Amino acid sequence: MTTTTRCPAPRCAGRGNCQQAASRAVSDIARLMVQIYELYAALGAERLRSANLEAAIRAALGAYDDGEADPLAYLRDEIADLTGGAHGA
Repeated sequence: MTTTTRCPAPRCAGRGNCQQAASRAVSDIARLMVQIYELYAALGAERLRSANLEAAIRAALGAYDDGEADPLAYLRDEIADLTGGAHGA
């Protein structure tokens, strides 16, 4: 004698289409993992950008305190590096 076990998953609702629900879940998880990877990479890039800008700000403030002729040069150089051009020169 064989017994039929109903699928407990809410998406299946006991209709026996667990395979389809599982396939959709796996597909959704794969897409979410790709998005997580992309967001993680973007976050790393923004952290680096922020750290570089902070370092340039600190260098400019230190240069100002030291009486350098052009303390904002540190910021202009960093901004130029970030934007790919020479801004503010």
